[in-house]
Amino acid sequence: MKRKIISLISLVFLSVFILSITSCSPMVYEVHGMDEYFNGSIPGNSETEMDEFDGVDSLYNGFNCISADYDYKETQTLPFIEVLEVAILVFRYEELDYQNAKQFCFENMQYIGQTPSEAYNGYDFYDYYENRPKEEYYYNDNFPYGFKRVVICDEKNEILLLGVNVSVERYEEIDEDVKDWGTFLEKYFGEYYSFEN
Repeated sequence: MKRKIISLISLVFLSVFILSITSCSPMVYEVHGMDEYFNGSIPGNSETEMDEFDGVDSLYNGFNCISADYDYKETQTLPFIEVLEVAILVFRYEELDYQNAKQFCFENMQYIGQTPSEAYNGYDFYDYYENRPKEEYYYNDNFPYGFKRVVICDEKNEILLLGVNVSVERYEEIDEDVKDWGTFLEKYFGEYYSFEN
């Protein structure tokens, strides 16, 4: 009899614990600014590497960058459940430095595509992994569930680097979102950057 009471009490406590966790608001982790980028402030970042791009230091320090910014946000309902990670780096230059920085991207980013995967409102989005060997596995080469883009905007002399990663619970949602690239950009990056002129 005592065992049944203890089991029942344990079951009640476990049920209350699970209900309290699932009713909580999502867990959010954010990082902002280039200093934080170079300090590697994202916990567990070695798994997704969604904000790691070849040549970030050169884009920031090597071409007289007028301004640069970095934003990262991870949300999840429970640990590893309904995960959404977004990262964006934005570099702005004067005209000549911009042209040199753009050339640097196409010559030094190992697998970058040569033609845009998407275009929107004066921005060309190049697949960061388009030219990689397809027999090799790359965590962020799984469009639209985990991917990276190099974004070129000639009108604004800007280069942007974007990364997105979602867990399986969000696959259906992101499948729908990428059908309208402008809506996708606003939903996933709108709090950090406007792709509207």
